[in-house]
Amino acid sequence: MRLLPREADKLALHNAGFLAQKRLARGLRLNYTEAVALIAAQILELIRDGDKTVTDLMDLGKQLLGRWVCLLRDKFFQLFHTFYILCRCKRFFLNYKPLVTLMKISKYCLILQIGSHYHFIETNPYLVFDRKRAYGMRLNILAGTAVRFEPGDAKSVILVSIGGHKVIKGGNGIADGPIDSSSLNVVMQKVNANSFGHEDYPDAREGIIGDGSFDCTVDHEKYASIYGPTTGDKIRLGDTNLYAEIEKDFAFYGDECIFGGGKVLRDGMGQASGYPESFCLDTVITNAVVIDYTGIYKADIGIKGGLIVAIGKAGNPDVMDGVHNNMIVGVNTEVIASEGMIVTAGGIDCHVHFICPQLAEEAIASGITTLVGGGTGPAHGTCATTCTPAPSQLKLMLQSTDQLPINMGFTGKGNTSKPEGLAEIIKAGAMGLKLHEDWGTTPSAIDNCLSVAEDFDIQVNIHTDTLNESGCVEHTIAAFKGRAIHTYHSEGAGGGHAPDIIKVCGVKNVLPSSTNPTRPFTSNTVDEHLDMLVITRTWQTANKMKVQRGSLPGSGDANAAPDSDNLRIRRYIAKYTINPAIVNGFSDFVGSVEVGKLADLVLWKPSFFGAKPELVVKGGAIAWANMGDPNASIPTPEPVVMRPMFGAFGKAGSSNSIAFVSKAAKEAGVATEYRLEKRVEAVGRVRGLTKLDMKLNDALPKIEVDPETYTVTADGEVLTCQPAPTLPLSRNYFLF
Repeated sequence: MRLLPREADKLALHNAGFLAQKRLARGLRLNYTEAVALIAAQILELIRDGDKTVTDLMDLGKQLLGRWVCLLRDKFFQLFHTFYILCRCKRFFLNYKPLVTLMKISKYCLILQIGSHYHFIETNPYLVFDRKRAYGMRLNILAGTAVRFEPGDAKSVILVSIGGHKVIKGGNGIADGPIDSSSLNVVMQKVNANSFGHEDYPDAREGIIGDGSFDCTVDHEKYASIYGPTTGDKIRLGDTNLYAEIEKDFAFYGDECIFGGGKVLRDGMGQASGYPESFCLDTVITNAVVIDYTGIYKADIGIKGGLIVAIGKAGNPDVMDGVHNNMIVGVNTEVIASEGMIVTAGGIDCHVHFICPQLAEEAIASGITTLVGGGTGPAHGTCATTCTPAPSQLKLMLQSTDQLPINMGFTGKGNTSKPEGLAEIIKAGAMGLKLHEDWGTTPSAIDNCLSVAEDFDIQVNIHTDTLNESGCVEHTIAAFKGRAIHTYHSEGAGGGHAPDIIKVCGVKNVLPSSTNPTRPFTSNTVDEHLDMLVITRTWQTANKMKVQRGSLPGSGDANAAPDSDNLRIRRYIAKYTINPAIVNGFSDFVGSVEVGKLADLVLWKPSFFGAKPELVVKGGAIAWANMGDPNASIPTPEPVVMRPMFGAFGKAGSSNSIAFVSKAAKEAGVATEYRLEKRVEAVGRVRGLTKLDMKLNDALPKIEVDPETYTVTADGEVLTCQPAPTLPLSRNYFLF
C-alpha cells in the first residue's frame, strides 16, 4: 500500500466518520467529535470524486448535518461557541491617556492600513498629515485593530499619546528615542529630509478621554469576542453547570497584548526593542483566564527558563502603561495567544500503578503533568499495588522514564514490621513508601513504616485492611500515632476497612484521597472503571455536588458575585493540583499557577474544559497539543488529534521535567549514578503536615458509620447521596 503518515491519519478519520454514520443510522444523535468526523469524512470522499470545486465542497459541508441530529440540539452550538455570560456593564472606555488629537489625513495614493500601536509619525511617507502633532501619538482604536486608508478621500482620525516610558523605536526611524519637545525640530528635519508627507493642520482639536468626541468605547460583547472575557464575566466550564467568574483582569484596556499581522506585539509597539535577552521573557501566554486555587483572574503569564517568572501585564514598557518589570516582550519572546482560553496548572495524579509506559501519554494528553506511584510494569504486584520494591527496580523506573515529558516520583514498598530494607529503597530514589493490604498492612507494619519515614522526611501512602484481619479502622488510626499519612481509597469503595474507613476523613493527621472509579456516584458505578481520567472525574463530581447540594453560599472572593461557583471551582481544582503537591512534598516546584513554579500549564477551550485540553505546556515548552494534518499549511485540517510536540521529543522531555526523589537519594548522587538527564529534586517538609494544610479542603468533621445500617453521619448530620442518572463531560465529548 505504501501509505504515508497523512494517509494513515485520514484512515483514522474515515473510521471515525463511518462510526458516526452508523450511530446516526441507529437513531443516535451525534456529539461534537462524531459530527466533525462525519462531515470531514464525507468531504474527503467528495474530494476523491474530483468533480466539485472548493466552494462547492464548503457549501456542501455546511448542509450535511442539521441541529436535530446533534446532541443538545439547539444548545449544541451554544455549548461549543458561546460560553460567556457577560456582566451588566455595557460599555467601557479604552486608552485612559491624558491627551488625544483629532487629525485630518488630506492625501494618500495607495490602499494601506495602520495598526493601533504603530507610531503614527512613522507611518507611510505617502500619507500627508501634520506629523508634528502626531509626535508621540498612536491611533485611539481597539488594541490589535487597524484603520484602513483608501486613495482619493480625506479622512479624520483620533490619536492618543503613547504610554509607558514614552520612547519611540522602530518604524522608519524618524523619531527614534524618548519623546522630548526639544527634539521635535530634529525629528521634523528627518521628516523633510526623507520626503515624508507633511502639512500643518492648525484646525486640529485636542482633548481628553471622557469629553465625548474623543472617546474610544467598546461594548462588552465585542470586547469579549476579541480579548476574551473580563472582570465580572462568567464562563461555563464545558457542559457542566459550573460557572467561573473572573474576579480581576490585569489588562490595561486599550493596551492588550495581541499577536498577529497589523496587531500589537510587533517591533517598537507591543514588542520592546533594544532590550537584551536577559531582560525579556522566553514565552508569554497572553490574555489567559487563570483558574487556580489562588483565584480566578485574567492575566498574561510570563515564562523564562522553564519557570513562571511573573503574572500580570506583559508588553513593551516604552509605550505601554502597567507593564510588569519581569514581563517585557522582546525579540527573544515567543507568544502563545490564549484569548478566550482557560489556563490551569498541570494536574497531579498521585495514585499511579505503573503497569505500562503508555499511561504517560494518556496522562499528559488529558492535562496531567506529574505522576506519583509505583510499579515495575505488568507484574501482578504492580497491577494490584503501587510499589517499586527493589533498588534495582527503582533505578530502572527512573531511567526508563527519564525522557518522558512528565514529572515522575516513585514509591517503594513499606510493608514490613522491621526497618531493614526500607532505607535501601529510599536511598535508591523512592520519594515515599506505600503500605498496601495485599502485602499485609498490619499495625506493626504501619508503625515501622511511619517511623522510617519520619527519619527520611518522606510521605507514606496507605491502602488499609479491607478484611479487618488485624483490627478495625480505629486500630489502624491508633497505629498512626498522630503522624502524617496519606490514605488512599478513603471513601472505601476501592478498598480499606469495611464499612467505615471513611472515618479517617475527620482525623487531623490523615491526608485523605478518593479514587476515580467511585467518583461521582452514579447508577452505573461499576461501568465507570472503563475511563479513569482524573481531571474529568473531578469536574463531574463538582457538577454533581452542585446539583445535589446547590450553590455554595459564598464565592470565596470579595470581588466575585454571590451566585458564582468560584469557591467550589477553586476547591476542586486544588484537589488535583496544589494539595497532592503539598502531600507529597514538592509544592515548591509544581501544583499551582504561581511565580517561581515550573511552567507546567494546561490551556483549555472553555467548551472542552475538563475533557480535552487544547495545549499542554511542560516546563515552558509545548509538549502536547491538538494538531491537524501535519502535511497541511495550517494546524486545523482534520483529523485534529492530540499529538506530541517538540517539547516531548529527544532530550526536551528530560530538560523540562523533574524526577522527585528523597533527600537522601539526591544527596547520595542518584542523578549522576543513574545518568539521569531529568532535573532531580528532593521532596520534603511532609512529616508535620495535617489536613489543615490542605488548601480549601481542610474540613475535619466527626464521621460515624452505623455498622448495621451503614448510615453515615458527619457531626451528627446524616449524609445522603443519590446516584446521578447522567453526567457532564461524557457523551458530548468522547467517541467511546
